[in-house]
Amino acid sequence: MPLWDEAEPSPYELEDEREYASLVQTERDLAWLGSGLLRRIAIFQNFSTAYLTRSWTTKDEWIFELDTHRDVSLAHDAFLDRLTDDVWGLPLRIARHYCDCILQATARRGYQCTFYLEHKHPDARGAMQIRFRWGDAVYGDGVRERLEDLEANREWLDRVLPCRTGRPSRPVGRKSGSR
Repeated sequence: MPLWDEAEPSPYELEDEREYASLVQTERDLAWLGSGLLRRIAIFQNFSTAYLTRSWTTKDEWIFELDTHRDVSLAHDAFLDRLTDDVWGLPLRIARHYCDCILQATARRGYQCTFYLEHKHPDARGAMQIRFRWGDAVYGDGVRERLEDLEANREWLDRVLPCRTGRPSRPVGRKSGSR
């Protein structure tokens, strides 16, 4: 039964809120963060060097993993500067961090830098954790080709998954069929 015409929560919705009270509270605690990120969603594509972003929530924080391929510089400082900008960013501060960037020259498999961000106002609930991961492609070597097949923006692809020398990128466009 569609509920969009209902002025009040249905009995089913109220039961769900009671049964999953801690999850509902987490959603409320992180609403300010979700709202702010939604209004700044382009930051992930325009200022990140990640080709893949995942996220999930825990009891009190929203965790993001941003995967950057080893052929691309891990530019977490520039991303965080924009995310926390006093005018255009979110009211976040870096509470603590652990950075392995020093390993970039010697890491054979990859590394991760983790930043814990909190609201600048100490009474605000909820936090953000960003894991900037650098290394081999998470889903294998064919990631760029799969994204080309999905007609990903070529400029973005060239920035986050550059073509290897001697391997031209594939032409953009569907081979056949309809969407």
